[in-house]
Amino acid sequence: MGMRPGALPDRVPVMCQLTMGHYFLHSGVAPHKVFFTSEGFAEALVAMQRRYRFDGILINIPGRPEEAVARHMVNVKVDDGREHVLWDNGFTTIFPPDDSPILVPSGGNEVSVHCETFSPFTHFVELLGYERALEALATDPDNCVSLIDALVKPSSALGVALACAGADAVLISSAFSGGPFLSSRMYRKFVLPFERKVVENIVTAAPNVKVYTHACGKIGDRLELMAQTGTHGIDTLDPPPLGNTELSVAKEQVGRQLFLKGNMNSVEMLSFTTPQQVEQHAVDRIRTGMPGGGYILSTACSVAPRVAPWILEMLTPLAEREGVYTS
Repeated sequence: MGMRPGALPDRVPVMCQLTMGHYFLHSGVAPHKVFFTSEGFAEALVAMQRRYRFDGILINIPGRPEEAVARHMVNVKVDDGREHVLWDNGFTTIFPPDDSPILVPSGGNEVSVHCETFSPFTHFVELLGYERALEALATDPDNCVSLIDALVKPSSALGVALACAGADAVLISSAFSGGPFLSSRMYRKFVLPFERKVVENIVTAAPNVKVYTHACGKIGDRLELMAQTGTHGIDTLDPPPLGNTELSVAKEQVGRQLFLKGNMNSVEMLSFTTPQQVEQHAVDRIRTGMPGGGYILSTACSVAPRVAPWILEMLTPLAEREGVYTS
């Protein structure tokens, strides 16, 4: 799917990651089925891929057999536009129409399938909590290094399992590795060596599977460091003011080594009201990213729930018009 720089596809591929809220609002599948069942999520993935004519699908939540979920589900009701799922332990899961759920106590064309594992550093931050993790990095860096190294094993285990199960690509979610959360110096110490191990483990187990890295925020100062992890590509490339990555500069720095995905301003897209705005924004990215291959048209990070579907429906036709390779 255009993930090897220098190998030209027929046109610039298009593939955006969608938020759960976007699936809830627009897939036509009940939110609780999207979130809790493999069948429902797969149906939503395929429905949105076909609607937007994306060239790939990212499977970014683990599978759950529908019958296993059904055993513990008492009932589902809709109140004020929100699904309420009552469980046999007395808990309730509430699904806002455009956001992730809240737990309350008592066919078509061939599509590239991508799955997601998480960076050891992401596990570290989630395990300690944001404030404690940052404090520990400053006050006890050696123990942090040991803990992050220990988290390579679960990160790799999931990535290898997904790759061996038939994924075309495995995304390493490294949402906390950009600035201003981390400096490039801290990235070199706490992220790079451990993501390198995860990439090596996945590629060793499944040599034909592509591995790429999702990093939010300001990463323009560390693209070459990210390349040192052995990753095959970089996802999001948040443009200013969300981040500091200019697509033309990223192509020049690492475009010969890695494929690049993203750089459309997903927040700005919320304000688009005319096709001309979408066309200008997307065509700029296509024309900048496509030379030499290795670019996937996408929003930087996930599409917000309230982005109008007609905006996304424009992207593949624009790639078909503007992003076709002639040789």
